[in-house]
Amino acid sequence: MANNFQDLRNTVKGVILTPGDEGYLESLKRWSEASVKPAAVVVQPDNAEEVSKTVKYATANAIPLTVMSGGHATSGSSSSDGGMVLDLRRINSVHVNPAGQTVTFGGGCKWAQVDEACAKHGLATVGGTVNHTGVGGFILGGGMGWLTPKLGLTIDNLLSAQVVLADGSIVTASEKENDDLFWALRGAGQNFGVVTSFTLRLYHQEKVYAGPIIFTLDKLPAVVAFTNWFHHNHTGNEAFWAGVCGSAPGASDPAIMCMVFRSGSQKEGEEFYKPLLNLGPLNVLAAEMQYHKANDLVPHCEERVRRLQGGANFVMPLDVDFVQRIADEFLAFVEDKGIGGGSMCMFECVPWGKVISVPKDATAYPSRGEFYHFATVIMWQDEELDDEVRQFQRNLLGKVREKGHQGPGGQYANYVAEKMNPKLMFGDSLGRLRVLKKKFDPNNVFYKWHGLWAAEP
Repeated sequence: MANNFQDLRNTVKGVILTPGDEGYLESLKRWSEASVKPAAVVVQPDNAEEVSKTVKYATANAIPLTVMSGGHATSGSSSSDGGMVLDLRRINSVHVNPAGQTVTFGGGCKWAQVDEACAKHGLATVGGTVNHTGVGGFILGGGMGWLTPKLGLTIDNLLSAQVVLADGSIVTASEKENDDLFWALRGAGQNFGVVTSFTLRLYHQEKVYAGPIIFTLDKLPAVVAFTNWFHHNHTGNEAFWAGVCGSAPGASDPAIMCMVFRSGSQKEGEEFYKPLLNLGPLNVLAAEMQYHKANDLVPHCEERVRRLQGGANFVMPLDVDFVQRIADEFLAFVEDKGIGGGSMCMFECVPWGKVISVPKDATAYPSRGEFYHFATVIMWQDEELDDEVRQFQRNLLGKVREKGHQGPGGQYANYVAEKMNPKLMFGDSLGRLRVLKKKFDPNNVFYKWHGLWAAEP
């Protein structure tokens, strides 16, 4: 095998990049600078057939394989140190079927492409709460967004997927074809193959009221009280975040940031969120907009910085003293290290009624329960802080988990940047997933995300 992978270049069409090639360094970029790793080769195929050839080449030559959709994961799971990255970004077409109310799109798309294509027809599906993430990892990890309270998880709206398996075969997974694989894809999909195409159900979508509302830190008890009020009074049309950040729109100092969402007019939104608006915010940027614009409110932040995401769950009601301790500890750390900026921690109230209406064993997704999710994003520049940041986040999330849903299956995998005990991650689905793993990927080719075994290669 030559250093420039000439035999691979002769086999696979598309773009193949090795160290020294123009475009190679650009291909390694990730949302987090801490996730950049020097792959031996990056393959950017044009279609499922070329993905199949790539997978066969990697397995035949025992090359560790990593799949990348959008590169947003801060775990490093879409990067490879010395192996192969199968970069799907050239597989990015979007086809909307307005009459059938479905959308089919490539595994290398970002949500902005899907949202905008659907919006032209007044339609939407369940995407995330930001639009700069890739579709692949998000969907296969479950998919939770602003429309989840009304429409469920993204996987609950997945109709079919085109998958390249570890042996290179190209199959369709749906309720009618390879239904066991379809079950596994919905919640643990990165363990089973490369999804080159998704088809999702669409819905007519009205305008929404959405955006940030900023408060000074002294309003935290009142914001916590509103969060508890929200839990009891939401109608299934709303979703809400509240937390603290190093800086926020209209606030150069640490502040409380709330993100509000409600399907409907500004008048309807302001009426529902009146108890929050009456608290005297520092800045109100929430407004009426098209749904796809609501997913564009959290900026991509193009600057090259190190980022780390993390997640835990929490149950209601929130105790104000507990929230205050978490907020104080988070802000003290990021201020002490001089890394406030875009760093934040959020208690995310995405109502779960629709999610738990689907039986737990209907999909591999393990986290259908009466709890919400807590998320952190820490941003920094100095590589020497890497270990300290990771340890701080690990400790903080541990404290949140102590107050959350106990037992396996309570973790939203898309927020986790570190490997976790498979039983904790996959809950009661783990046994069936391991059986299917032996069927579809017996040599564990796809292991880079949250694996199904305690020790991965």
